[in-house]
Amino acid sequence: MKNVIITGSSNGFGYLSAKLFADNGYKVYATMRNPDGSNSEKK
Repeated sequence: MKNVIITGSSNGFGYLSAKLFADNGYKVYATMRNPDGSNSEKK
């Protein structure tokens, strides 16, 4: 399994990239500044 690290994954290209990699079998490590705020549903 391949791994990828995505920063700024709460929205935009970071979110889309994390989702695309995950959907294609990658193990994704995604970071965002405030995971408990408006981004909590994307964990």
